[in-house]
Amino acid sequence: MAVSVDKFRNEKWRGLGCELLKDLALSGFQKLEVIDMDTIELSNLNRQFLFRENDVGKSKAEVAAAFINKRISECNVSLVDFDADGNPSGIIPLIDGGTEGFKGNSRVILPTMTACIECTIDLYPPQVNFPMCTIANTPRLPEHCIEYVKVLQWPADKPFNGAALDTDNPEHVEWVLQAALERASKYRISGVDLRLTRGVLKRIIPAVASTNAIIAGIYTVSDVFLAVLICVVDRYSVAKDKIVLRLRVEGLIPLLGT
Repeated sequence: MAVSVDKFRNEKWRGLGCELLKDLALSGFQKLEVIDMDTIELSNLNRQFLFRENDVGKSKAEVAAAFINKRISECNVSLVDFDADGNPSGIIPLIDGGTEGFKGNSRVILPTMTACIECTIDLYPPQVNFPMCTIANTPRLPEHCIEYVKVLQWPADKPFNGAALDTDNPEHVEWVLQAALERASKYRISGVDLRLTRGVLKRIIPAVASTNAIIAGIYTVSDVFLAVLICVVDRYSVAKDKIVLRLRVEGLIPLLGT
């Protein structure tokens, strides 16, 4: 039995990323609210397909909402101001996750029922750091040379009148690049370039479009399950809810028509 898109008309879900927004809109969710404080950069265009070159500098949320509304007429995508009133009655389920290179994860967090993000923060892997003895005495990789300049040489040389290293300042990045090239040449290490320098300074991990698509698909399946579950729970008593919660998605969908 197919689920009517009318069932999702009044549901509110927070979508993360172009892939997820597209999946939700094409899956029948007709009212979506987008929250994103970021602006579009040129580097976003190779994987964030809702944006075009003339959108660079504009709000991601505004452009994404306008694109979906224009492409899918029955979908209503709007923007939301951040609400920090801390009202417990406004707490809603959260589908949390993310991607890192070829890896990704997705999980559902139900307030007062499942572990929150803070409860499981120790499960995240530690950030990759290079041993200080290696970058100082026996560098073997181009990353070691860049990290040396960032951690040791910049504080020692105090360039730009002792200014703190600003990874968004092109002049600062160029200084680090040239210093890293000199150190790499001393140890006969190749591979230091501007792109790698920016990546090491900002801890940038390359984004893979296919990974984003897969994780967004898992997000969407979780969204559909929650939407169906909420519709069912609203119609049944607490005693019956305990039975409904054990059903698979296939068992929940027919109940929407009852």
